Amino acid sequence: MKTKRKKKQWVEFNNREIDASTHPVDDFFQYVNGIWRKKTKIPEDRSRWGSFDELREKSSMALKKILEELANKKRTLLSDEEKKILDLYISGMDQERRNMNGYKDLKPCITKIQNLTKENLPACLAELNKVGVSPFFTLYIDYDDKDSTKQAIRIHQGGLSMPDRDYYLEKDKRSKKIQEKYLLYMENVFLLMGDTRSDAVKKAKIILNIETKLAHNMLPRVKTRDPEKNYHKMTIRKLTQDYPLFMWKSFVTHLRKEPIREVIIGQIGFIKFVSEEIARLPLHDIQAYLIWHLMDAYAGVLDARFQKLSFAFHGKTIIGTKKPKPMWKQVVGKIDSSMGEAIGKLYVKKHFPPEARRQMEIMVRYVKNVFRERIAALDWMDRKTKNNALKKLSTLVTKIGYPKKWTDYTKLSIEKDSYIKNILHLNAFHFEREIRKVGKKPDRAQWHMSPATVNAYYSPNFNEIVFPAAILQYPFFDPERDPAFNYGGIGSVIGHEISHAFDDSGSKFDHTGNMRNWWTKNSKRKFDQRAKILVNQYGRYEPLPGQKLNGKLTLGENIADLCGVLVGYYAYQKYLREEKLERRDVFTPEQKFFLGYALTEREKARVELRAMYIKTDPHSPSEFRVNGVVRNMQEFFTAFGGTAKHELHLPKNLQAKIW
Repeated sequence: MKTKRKKKQWVEFNNREIDASTHPVDDFFQYVNGIWRKKTKIPEDRSRWGSFDELREKSSMALKKILEELANKKRTLLSDEEKKILDLYISGMDQERRNMNGYKDLKPCITKIQNLTKENLPACLAELNKVGVSPFFTLYIDYDDKDSTKQAIRIHQGGLSMPDRDYYLEKDKRSKKIQEKYLLYMENVFLLMGDTRSDAVKKAKIILNIETKLAHNMLPRVKTRDPEKNYHKMTIRKLTQDYPLFMWKSFVTHLRKEPIREVIIGQIGFIKFVSEEIARLPLHDIQAYLIWHLMDAYAGVLDARFQKLSFAFHGKTIIGTKKPKPMWKQVVGKIDSSMGEAIGKLYVKKHFPPEARRQMEIMVRYVKNVFRERIAALDWMDRKTKNNALKKLSTLVTKIGYPKKWTDYTKLSIEKDSYIKNILHLNAFHFEREIRKVGKKPDRAQWHMSPATVNAYYSPNFNEIVFPAAILQYPFFDPERDPAFNYGGIGSVIGHEISHAFDDSGSKFDHTGNMRNWWTKNSKRKFDQRAKILVNQYGRYEPLPGQKLNGKLTLGENIADLCGVLVGYYAYQKYLREEKLERRDVFTPEQKFFLGYALTEREKARVELRAMYIKTDPHSPSEFRVNGVVRNMQEFFTAFGGTAKHELHLPKNLQAKIW
């Protein structure tokens, strides 16, 4: 059975998926994914479609089935947690009741804003943050970068409703059209709330003006990537003294009863501006701005009228989606994002076999060993820096599948009759859970993705790599599959996440998770020289006419992509030697490895989404994540017989060689 499954799977791939008219060393992405792209249509409820999206669809279907099975059981047989996720699902799927309720459950918060004074503004902003709304600036609870034994409040630039500052500042025809549609979106929301047309138009202009000023005073996204330059710890007293025009002490006091003594500011210039701007703004303007941010944050989960407006702007205008996702997908997504570990327990029982964990542990060991060997052999890194790098690698923690300790939802209140109340309760529950941790030791058993999430991550503060159960499926991984494809797929992902510990940002954290320079000046200079090659290479790629990639914004992910494939490749070579596997197939083992990688980056995206990603996404578009990587690997040219005449050819002296 095992042999039959493998043979069927890859004979189909060989016969149908390869674009034989393209030489792999001319355009490897087209060679592997071109035919798929040509015959594949992006679903109307999606702004892109590819390997990640197919798995996310599969994950959503699995969660839906779990919820339906719960609904078919006697309620007395359900645990308290199961009742809560089921009731959340029922309330979300009851569109008739949602239409009847409208936005009435937001009215108490709106009334507070309408009765606002400048004196109680800090308390109002604190209350909005508790329910997931962050006007004027972004607040979140995270680790203290310079003391990973504590959690801290972090305040960063924010307060925009569009995806990035550039949407407000750019004056080209497309940007102006989006700004016009944003104004119309705001006007229509205020009209639904009972405003006259003239008042709605006036409020929309006020809000756009406020957000444009905020955008003008924000750092470009690329400058927020440097953790050292975006870390400014100060006491509440110091914050209040330096920026006295906003009552920071009052704001922080209203976040929780226990005293909070210090915060970490991201962008000092922005916080200075926003403190002064809040003092300058008329109260009426602030009220319109706060009500807007509340309504925009919740519009997509209100009644059908607000949902339609929210989708028309955020879905259609911004990312090009043709129609909204079916309601069940929207609600299932909300459950996974807000009660992911409750439903995740049920997901892993059904969809994460022990064999998957066992094989993943083996692959992680191979990849780590190769990374260790490559660090030791580097000719540009001195001994002192190597020792620190090897120490960081040796203390790297790996988490696979699901957490050992699950989130406790006992104190969470969920009811059937109001979806909006449930969302409010969920946001407040998570905020209260996080704010309690400020000043305390972080829980290193905690995960930041649910088991049903199709993704992976590296945490610099915990120095850990994490692989949720849902990504450990085809085309990334399959226990019964040819190991070449597994190493090209999830093996490259493992290497990718490990390399984030050593990229331009992660390399600023030591093995304990603290931001500390463990590099000698000479090694850091040589690292930067090699990284600059990637900055220049990717800065020349043009995903849309006239819109080039920002090589500095995408640098960390580009380093991780290149390193991930490189160490994944040599981990597979080591595996081949030690397991003494036969090397027979249509493709060589080395070719299958690269095919496996390219399959995971299979993707089509709408123009609107691409335009947004060029401005905001630290990842390069899929074709450049494939071609941009392999052209820097001599191993790829050798595997596919590349020569200087081929389009992807780069002379060795122009290839980026970092790890």
